[in-house]
Amino acid sequence: MPELPQTSSSASAKGDGAQAANNRAVINDGSVGGHIITGTQIVNNYIANDGIQKNQAQLTRQIDSYLRWVQERYGKIELRGIERGGRKVLQLDLDQAYANLSAKVMLTRAERSGVMGWIDKLARRPAKTDSDDGPIGVSGAISLDGEHGMQDEDIPLDGLFSLGQRLVVTGGPGCGKTTVLLHIAWALASAIADGNTLAKDKLGLDAPLPLPIFVPLAAYARHLRQLKGKPNAEGERRLSHFINQYLLRRDADFDLPADFFNCLLRDGQSVALLLDGLDEVSNEDERAMVRQAAEELVQGRPDMRVVVTCRTAAYHDQTALGSHFREIIVKPLEEAQVREMVQRFYGCIHTQEPKLAEERTGELLEGVNTLERARQSRGDERLIGSPLMVRLLLIVHYNERRMPDQRAELFMKAAEAMIQLDYLPDVEVAQGLKDSVGGNWQDHYEMMQHLAHHLHSQGQDQGREIDEDALRAAFAGSSYEPYVDALVDYTRNRSGLLEERLGLYRFIHLGFQEFLTARHLVEEIGVEAAAKFLCAGRLGESWWREVALLIPGYCMADKKSNKARAFIRALLNWRDATALQQITAAETAATALLELRESDERLRADVLARLLELFEDKASMLAAPARWRFNLGVALGKLGDPRPYVTDVDAMHLCAVPPGPFCMGSAADEDNSFDDEKPQSPRFALDELYAIGQYPISNAQFAQFVDEGGYTNPEWWRIAIADGVWQAGQVTRRWLIIDKERKSKDKTKYAERSEQANRPHDYRAPFNLPNHPVVGINWYEAIAFCEWLTARWQAKGWLNPTQRVQLPNEPEWEKSARGGLQIPGTPIVVVPTQLLHVTEIMTGQSSIVNSQSTRRYAWGNMADSERGNYSATELNATSALGCFPNPDSPYGCEDLSGNVWEWTRSQYGPWQLKDGDWSVKSQYKYPYRTDEREKAEGSLQHMARVLRGGSWDDTDNIARVAQRVRVLPDYMSGSSGFRVVVGLAPSSAL
Repeated sequence: MPELPQTSSSASAKGDGAQAANNRAVINDGSVGGHIITGTQIVNNYIANDGIQKNQAQLTRQIDSYLRWVQERYGKIELRGIERGGRKVLQLDLDQAYANLSAKVMLTRAERSGVMGWIDKLARRPAKTDSDDGPIGVSGAISLDGEHGMQDEDIPLDGLFSLGQRLVVTGGPGCGKTTVLLHIAWALASAIADGNTLAKDKLGLDAPLPLPIFVPLAAYARHLRQLKGKPNAEGERRLSHFINQYLLRRDADFDLPADFFNCLLRDGQSVALLLDGLDEVSNEDERAMVRQAAEELVQGRPDMRVVVTCRTAAYHDQTALGSHFREIIVKPLEEAQVREMVQRFYGCIHTQEPKLAEERTGELLEGVNTLERARQSRGDERLIGSPLMVRLLLIVHYNERRMPDQRAELFMKAAEAMIQLDYLPDVEVAQGLKDSVGGNWQDHYEMMQHLAHHLHSQGQDQGREIDEDALRAAFAGSSYEPYVDALVDYTRNRSGLLEERLGLYRFIHLGFQEFLTARHLVEEIGVEAAAKFLCAGRLGESWWREVALLIPGYCMADKKSNKARAFIRALLNWRDATALQQITAAETAATALLELRESDERLRADVLARLLELFEDKASMLAAPARWRFNLGVALGKLGDPRPYVTDVDAMHLCAVPPGPFCMGSAADEDNSFDDEKPQSPRFALDELYAIGQYPISNAQFAQFVDEGGYTNPEWWRIAIADGVWQAGQVTRRWLIIDKERKSKDKTKYAERSEQANRPHDYRAPFNLPNHPVVGINWYEAIAFCEWLTARWQAKGWLNPTQRVQLPNEPEWEKSARGGLQIPGTPIVVVPTQLLHVTEIMTGQSSIVNSQSTRRYAWGNMADSERGNYSATELNATSALGCFPNPDSPYGCEDLSGNVWEWTRSQYGPWQLKDGDWSVKSQYKYPYRTDEREKAEGSLQHMARVLRGGSWDDTDNIARVAQRVRVLPDYMSGSSGFRVVVGLAPSSAL
């Protein structure tokens, strides 16, 4: 791990006076009156690297001018679209308006021990109580594959410098990545120039402080473009050369030496290099060149701090920086952060009217809460999840005193507000604009949407920016061509929705480009033609998805609900296409429908029927990427999945598994296997017929148990009562957390947290959708469900008094995944009403040799992220049952490798947490025997139970069918569920 910065506690031990004397130069030339201007280390490092300027006092003043420029240039947040005091662009002080964001980073446990206490201190987090600590991450307890596994950790972005010298900040559009860099630049410049503690307070950095250097990488890419074909330009192509020239030619009052930034970059230890927008480089070849230049610049300079920003979707393949760069992912805003941002913004706008600021803040936050509650009730994601959306919301609320209830209306109102301001009466430039840029603000609006569509049609690589010649060509031959000169001048001098940077034009945010493209398609070609245009391969591209979703939203916001419905129906009717195109069209139609404020029941029913038609077409599903199958399942769940075998316990599908031997465990020489899977039993005997659930139990099926008083009936909880984990209708669940008070630098310590509950722990959508596997339950809850279901099916006459619904034991589970040495020619899938007749159903069925009786995964021997939901599939959540059809399953089972861990009734051995360390002993070893390991009753809370199958949060090696994981029976997580098994009478059918 890169060396950590000095902690505030160790720094303070040196004494504030000594710290200032050691790290700052005081220039007392009569003009600054002894004012602390800048750090001696910057001056000294410049001179030490053969800088041409040797006059230290003069250089110090020049650096001070640069720092003042950074403070002024980056110390404001702009709000366009709000007119106040005659100003069209409201500038707020960055320090007052900036709200700290949160991010996610992967840390090893050793790293976490060294970093998190420091970050907690920086963030001024209070010590947590039991009630504050939920399960670690979303997946629950702990990494069970060793002490040195990686773990997600949430951090405040102000603390990112604690994580090393090479950092990449990724996140979605408008998440605040650039603002984070600007805040770093401003805080460092202010701390160095003014001798204050801002760097320590805001960033956790102690002196000596690095000089901030902020550079947009799109400008560097353009510089490289201009050098194409130029001979002997190697030196000019270097990133350090560009940075030096880029900053020195700024229109600013600092007059630094011509080699100043080059010298500092050569050494590296005196700078914080802030490289913004790797994704904004226009194509992948150029991104690869820029990425390589950045890596070359930092090589051999271990003390140089570098922070790069990039959109998450663009940070892959050629764009990804080397392993020495650590990725930090900006998280969506939490409710508290939205509240803080609104309070800060209105506080800055109404600085002299605190009561009005409080009133406006309350109005807006009440509207946000109402909006988000309505979306949550529909299963939609939160709308206000980024700083950009908060700013748009503020613009619209300030101007209209009302809340839009969908993002299309939000973009529409914000765009209109930003354009109309320059066309208001009594504005000096209004008449000139009316005479030049299209005649009026509506014409300007149409020019913007024409350009947006032109840009977006260039594709993700080329569609983000455009030079002046290409911009003019985009309007050539159109009715807007006479107004291009005025548009160019207007954008250069004033900016608005469109901005100019170094001769390149782009929309101030991709969201506006997407919205204006959607508006163009509706107004210029119509919704049916727009649907056809998008369905022809574009909907499968993330670049066009938001445009498609904004079309019906715009129609609704513009009071054209009939057009919104026509667009959705046009997507549904797209059938003469590939399976992927049909799935993307139907899923987009469903997602668009869910986002609308209103819809007719007939349209909803038609969308649902189309989703179901595609979902049950296994050939189409297998032809589509996992991501789109996942999206289809989410939409199906939100609309109300009608599949009874997924949502109703009485209609669930069960797969018949005939008696006979199978191969259990892993061979001695099998790669990446574990000792507790050995020795292998090549002919393990299972002599009874049984039926196992085709899928894990779903949320909807478990909800039947809850709704029928499942948690209140002690009859189902006999084992839990014996172990003391159920009382008065509530079960006790536990999980592990990091014990921050007891952790050491070299060792992570754990503590337990618990809750009492009468339903599964809610991990929110998509985890809680009715057609997803139930999670957030422990082993006792799975056992209680089985007891309830046994009684239910016996009462209906579907089971005889000796037959029971249970959790599978390990052999039953593994055979279901691998198959016996002989398997049915065709899988036999039954429903509960047929359980007493399975033997007759199987009579006459042929058997075949299982050619993959030692398969590593439920689908075969090779890992395949398209065949199962594990970490490499990158869904980062559970998936709807049926998303991963498995035609190669010996018995017809699905989701046995990946999606969720599945509880078994088999014991592993005693588990204990002592002095913050957990351990588990393998008491019940292989070869597997039917012995005490399957005992269910009798105070066994300390005995770990085995889970099988891996989950969405695990690697491919952990998703192998022989892999065993062990957890205490009262522990829960967001990656653990279960499926049921029913023991049937012995059969000689196969």
